[in-house]
Amino acid sequence: MMKKVLPESIALCKYYLIIITIFILSLLIITNETKAQNDDGGKFIPKKAIERGVWFYSGNYAALDNSMINNLLAKNFNTIYFSTVNDGERWDDESKSKNYLKFIDYAHSKGMQVFGVTLEDPTDIFKNEKDLRSEFGKFINNTKNIFDSYMIDVEPHTKTDSFTKKHPPFEENKCMYFNRYINMSKILRNVANEFEVKYIDTIPPWYHEDMKKCGINGGIDALSSNSINLMDYTSTVKDAMNEINSILFEVKKPFVVSIKITRGQGDASLKNQDINKAIYILTTLNSLPIGF
Repeated sequence: MMKKVLPESIALCKYYLIIITIFILSLLIITNETKAQNDDGGKFIPKKAIERGVWFYSGNYAALDNSMINNLLAKNFNTIYFSTVNDGERWDDESKSKNYLKFIDYAHSKGMQVFGVTLEDPTDIFKNEKDLRSEFGKFINNTKNIFDSYMIDVEPHTKTDSFTKKHPPFEENKCMYFNRYINMSKILRNVANEFEVKYIDTIPPWYHEDMKKCGINGGIDALSSNSINLMDYTSTVKDAMNEINSILFEVKKPFVVSIKITRGQGDASLKNQDINKAIYILTTLNSLPIGF
């Protein structure tokens, strides 16, 4: 007599099959990422190190010191996304710039990578080519010997009062914004190539599906950046994985998944009890580089 297979068993088998499939595909993604990094040159992470990055805002601190780096190393971080937004005169302040340099030098001495973040305003998407080339090029030229790579954080979907009062609403004009972003990305990649540095876009993962709905072939693969940092800001691990599901299967461009573990700024964040679970699924099961 043939043994009856319970529906629960079938569902469990399907679940594990999906996990195994994602794991295999993720390994292929990491392999492609390593190849892309080697082919392009630059200072990206070596093969043996999977990126584990942290967003670091200098404006949140009165001063930066080496103990901050030591704390990050103790938590197994190997990359810093260094932003000076909302930090007064920033690099033009001699005292601050010296503090930045000392902090970054110490991070490098400990084997960490430091990526410089610039273009952190949604209005940047409306700048013309001349202004984009000038601002991005000036920042790279002044810091090329400081940073290992460069990130932008424009986020035109951001709903700030100053932005929404002056520009068309994002939801009703997504396709326009996506096409402007793609054009901006091409300009910035050309600038990065001229300086022989890497450039990374920072976007939420849902851009991928919405760009395809706008008729943009390849979704976020249409961007010209060397790689992408995905702001996968959700309140549950399940939602975090759902956000990047199609990207795992479709996107060829190297990417890092950033999850939000602190509350604030209007974005969803993971609960404390879910953080380790998310890290395990993303890094151990899927071998994905991550950021926080």
